Amino acid sequence: MADTAELLKNLADAEELRELALAENSLLLERVRAADSEAAESGARADNLAVQVDALLGRVSELEALETERLRAATAQRPRRGGVIEFLARAFSRLEFVLDAVDVIANLDSPASTMRALAEIDSGRLVGKDLEGMRGWFEVTKLATGIAGSERLGRIYYKPDGQRVLVSVHIKQDDQQQKRHIERLRAL
Repeated sequence: MADTAELLKNLADAEELRELALAENSLLLERVRAADSEAAESGARADNLAVQVDALLGRVSELEALETERLRAATAQRPRRGGVIEFLARAFSRLEFVLDAVDVIANLDSPASTMRALAEIDSGRLVGKDLEGMRGWFEVTKLATGIAGSERLGRIYYKPDGQRVLVSVHIKQDDQQQKRHIERLRAL
């Protein structure tokens, strides 16, 4: 009898544990269903956001293409840059550069003093001194070049000729080379 009572008590305890386990299982199943539902909603939101991101990326690509086209059109309408030759022609309307003057100017590392002297010559001022042995020609000496070894050896030779001024820009290397350059000027 005691064994039966013990068995009944154990059976009642087991039944109570089973009820608790079923209740716990039911609670866990409810939590899983809620988590699945929340995951599905989050997945739907993520998919929606992915669609929005794709749409925005598409719009960004469109805007980039429009900007590229706008820049291309603006560049096409912009006047062409002509480099040193066109700059000199616009900056110094009276000056006519002869021999290799344009190349020399283009290769100066420090053209400021040369440009200043050219501006004065273009404005009609006589700068420098008479070029010895060359009637009508003038020489501006000791112009900075910025080129190592010939820092103050820049020269401008010029000759007013009516409304225009013939101009040669030169970098003196030695006396012989300078004489040859002046002889080339004599032929003009």
